Amino acid sequence: MSKLKSILPVTPTSPATTASKSAYDAYFCQAVQAALDDTDPGIRHEKVKHDFASKRASLLTRQALD
Repeated sequence: MSKLKSILPVTPTSPATTASKSAYDAYFCQAVQAALDDTDPGIRHEKVKHDFASKRASLLTRQALD
């Protein structure tokens, strides 16, 4: 599961799917604070660049074969 999905899950009962602006604002602020407080080191920039370069190369290869 991506880190963003774990921070801001959108479910049928989350404020993101309700009409209440104040409920969503509170939910969003809580999620942002949780992300700021997170001590997880996350993923290094170089690894992300490498992973996406691999995905891009794979897609370009598949596209060329079509």
